[in-house]
Amino acid sequence: SIWTQPRATIQQIVDSDPEQSVLILAGLGGFAGTLGSVHDPLFAPLVDGTPWFYIVLICALIGSLLGIAGLYVFSFLLHWTGKWLDGRASQPFIRAAGAWAQVPIIWGLLLWVPLIALFGQDLFRSGSFGLESNPFFPFLFPIVSTGIVLGVWSLVVSLHCLAQVQGFSVWKALGNYVLVVAVVVIPVTVIVVVLLTITLGIAGSSLM
Repeated sequence: SIWTQPRATIQQIVDSDPEQSVLILAGLGGFAGTLGSVHDPLFAPLVDGTPWFYIVLICALIGSLLGIAGLYVFSFLLHWTGKWLDGRASQPFIRAAGAWAQVPIIWGLLLWVPLIALFGQDLFRSGSFGLESNPFFPFLFPIVSTGIVLGVWSLVVSLHCLAQVQGFSVWKALGNYVLVVAVVVIPVTVIVVVLLTITLGIAGSSLM
């Protein structure tokens, strides 16, 4: 029911046990997110030449830990910034909302079964996949598109779940997310860019 009645479902969950399955869902969501990021250039040393089974296993181990840690950190930030909007939810309630909103993404893990069956190791190569020559290439787009739809639906569910526990409208819940980005992500990005600029400037001066 979290798919079609996220508000009623998350309210029932937090009323009964806000910790119900939270760690499991956060771990699975982190696994799904990490597995979906294996084509990022950052992971090129990992994916190139590594058997797909080990890639999936590493993503499961690391992704699960990142998913749980990310849930706790992001829930703290949502709780903190949500107070500015008169949010009423405790951190356990926000964690429950965040964890259960990942259900569509978690179901998306099943899409990797046909993907691996059809494309095998070629699916885990960085850069140009070279999948066009695979006879099953026409099946790639509908499978990937389904994954994108599940990701978007998970975002919609997360907004409704957060809105319910915080006592917000959906738009106010979106504002809660935007505040986290505005007060944390953007400043951290600016600081990193400034530090990199200073470091590169010092390095350039020393070379001259």
